[in-house]
Amino acid sequence: KIKHTTFNSYLMDVSNQAYISLCINSIKRFIDIYPFARGIFLDDYWSEIYTSELSGKAPNWLKENITSYLKEFIRQLRNSIPTNIKIITNDQLYEEYTLLSDGGMDEGFVHSSWMDDENYYLSSEEVEELLHKIKYLSEIGKTILLISSTHKTNQSDIDTIHLYTLSAYLLIVSG
Repeated sequence: KIKHTTFNSYLMDVSNQAYISLCINSIKRFIDIYPFARGIFLDDYWSEIYTSELSGKAPNWLKENITSYLKEFIRQLRNSIPTNIKIITNDQLYEEYTLLSDGGMDEGFVHSSWMDDENYYLSSEEVEELLHKIKYLSEIGKTILLISSTHKTNQSDIDTIHLYTLSAYLLIVSG
């Protein structure tokens, strides 16, 4: 078992079909138990394995193919659950996952708690790229969740980050 040392979670073996089946069956049982559920959130869907944060060594073949395995997991899950149940990935809106699922979440939308709070502004190019990506994904019917956060405790600093985030959001919705 390989553990993520920061988040205290385990690296899922998405190359193992028996494990994939176990996960999908667990999700199906959850949907059966909670019929009011309208979605599944797949957290930490990254395009690479960050080895510096793991308790053990991830095999090279897994690191080199993680995107393919995660995409296959989404395909199998989508084919196994009702279409009215949304699948949302936490993938910073990597299109390779968001296009296969019903949407994605960007938990670092213009500012996140892991960013330097003294220098958090995105470049104009980064903002433009992000806005175009969100607009495109929204236009093709994807659900987009945007989250910004900070470690600041001073209300004035929090308000500044809030206004910066709100301004970026308003640029998206106004086109």
